Amino acid sequence: MISIISICIILWPLLYGFLVFSGDRIWSIPDRTYLYVMKPISLILALVIYMFFILNRTKVIKTLFQFIQISLMSVSLILTVIFSYTDIYRYLGIIDMNGTVVRDPFSCFYFSIVTYTTLGYGDYRPSPEARLFAASESFLGYILLGLFIGVLLQSIYKLQGDSS
Repeated sequence: MISIISICIILWPLLYGFLVFSGDRIWSIPDRTYLYVMKPISLILALVIYMFFILNRTKVIKTLFQFIQISLMSVSLILTVIFSYTDIYRYLGIIDMNGTVVRDPFSCFYFSIVTYTTLGYGDYRPSPEARLFAASESFLGYILLGLFIGVLLQSIYKLQGDSS
């Protein structure tokens, strides 16, 4: 049976994405504190919580439903990371091909996806203040995508082993 915690974990990126694109912040704290303290702490907490649930669920996978639940949690974590970095890029800005600083949420979301997947098309680049964040996002994307492929393959292997 699916738990309330699992539903909250899976649906969190929808709420978070809405907050990022609406431009509203929950707390009124200074930008530097928000970017350099609150964002990293919330991102680390999200990573720990998601990984705890994903790795614990992987140990007891027995049904296709549990496999789908793990897959949704993995996608949910990826979206949470992408939305977190989108919010960071909205405040620090990204630079387009004309050299103009862009803070549009959709452009920042696009840049975050391109950076997370390490594609790097070159149509946008991070502002000098955002370079370290862009590097950390590409590193995190590289690690998490590899980890989730391993978790999903292990889950498929367990499902096939239980069915035979």
